[in-house]
Amino acid sequence: MRIVAFSDYRVQDIQRTVEFAATVKPDVILYAGDDVNRFGPLDKPILTRLLEQNRREQLGIHPCQSFDYDGWVMMMSGEIVRIRRNSTLPDIFYFRYSSPNTKDTLISEIPKILRAEANRIPGSNAPELLWRIDEDISVESFLQRASTYSRQTPDGVEGLGMVNAEDYVKKLGDASKYGFGAILGNDDDPIYKTLLNRDNVFDLHETAMRVDGFTIIGQESSSFSDGRGIGHRIYKEEEIEEHLNASLSSVNNSQAILVSHTPPRGLLDRAWRFGKEHIGSHAVRRFISEYEPLLVFCGHVHSHGGCETQIGPTRVINLASHDYKNSPGRVCVVDISDDLKITTRWFLVLHDRVLDYSARMLKEGEIFDSVFNVRGIKGAISQKLDLHNIRTIEDVRKAGVEKLCKCGIGRNRAQRFISSAQAIQTNKAVQHTAVQIPAEPLMFVDIETDIRQSYIWLISVLVEDKHDSFRQFYATTPTRE
Repeated sequence: MRIVAFSDYRVQDIQRTVEFAATVKPDVILYAGDDVNRFGPLDKPILTRLLEQNRREQLGIHPCQSFDYDGWVMMMSGEIVRIRRNSTLPDIFYFRYSSPNTKDTLISEIPKILRAEANRIPGSNAPELLWRIDEDISVESFLQRASTYSRQTPDGVEGLGMVNAEDYVKKLGDASKYGFGAILGNDDDPIYKTLLNRDNVFDLHETAMRVDGFTIIGQESSSFSDGRGIGHRIYKEEEIEEHLNASLSSVNNSQAILVSHTPPRGLLDRAWRFGKEHIGSHAVRRFISEYEPLLVFCGHVHSHGGCETQIGPTRVINLASHDYKNSPGRVCVVDISDDLKITTRWFLVLHDRVLDYSARMLKEGEIFDSVFNVRGIKGAISQKLDLHNIRTIEDVRKAGVEKLCKCGIGRNRAQRFISSAQAIQTNKAVQHTAVQIPAEPLMFVDIETDIRQSYIWLISVLVEDKHDSFRQFYATTPTRE
């Protein structure tokens, strides 16, 4: 059996991935979650309900709100409870205008809204759409392809504008012999489950796929483990365990393949949002240990995307692509022989071509030592190293200056990366140049900001050897900054 699998396509070219997948003639195409909203427009009944919910009295354009849904959250008391809330859909806009020129109004007004939101609110949803648009294409021309659902009102027109008009879900289903199977990620609003309930398309969390003696099951979103979790719908570990055990009833005597958005705990799951620690699911790890599925596809932890590991008879493959602008899409082609031997080939989907990509089976211990631990390696630099199969601290140290320079990194920076890697591995400081400490008294300055760094709330100053020099300048609100 041949499988094409990928995950976390926030900025990647889905159309080119569809075209590439068709060329390798897969039996099944799998997607391990996040940004499912990019894969197609919602159907008319859903849009009708959204339209009713999002009606406004004033004229103008507003980000659309989804339906209420349940999610886990930790209260100030430490208690974990379910809440109901709305979320903003970044790719759907509600509009109400006295003018009937709906399409022209959208193309004119939505870019203004996006840019205003991006400038006004750091970290808002508005930049996400802008990132998905090629720099050579204006927002206006992109919106020319948007789908619009509208209706007349007594005083004008109201409706919804969706920027994702292409039905990639159908294309992926048609590009494979047995269909397209997918799950939602933690960043996916549950409303997009409707995209995955079609002919030749499977929501693997709800419905298993049975293909040539294999049963493919799914676990959507991520886990609320160790009191942490971010996303629209987060599952408790006991919920994941219950769901996976229930899914086994569909496996019977076939070979199980699991598609889980979150990795198993301790395998390809070390992230940095809450500090350098594991964020995978304990329940998924227990499921692997007890039932030994042949394959586990996952995503969620971008820094370990494009890596594989082995736990007993189970191959674990992290499919995640990075979400930095212009990041290529990772695609894994998996061939399973009649005697259950697994062969993987990796490809990078760029905007103008597809490249062969050499993935790595990480050794035990390497899983914890991503290049992201090396000071100065983030985003674009990590991608340059990734293309040259440099993914761990040890890889950086062994590469040497010349090989790092071939990755497009300057000589001085390359030397610093190698020294940083050496310092981490030996737990000793590596000195580049002699430290020159001035003889005069030093001034120490500490600047504190809010979590989004949108305003400075505290500046502290201390001058060495100056009596009573310590000062703190404190702003209780942004307006007092």
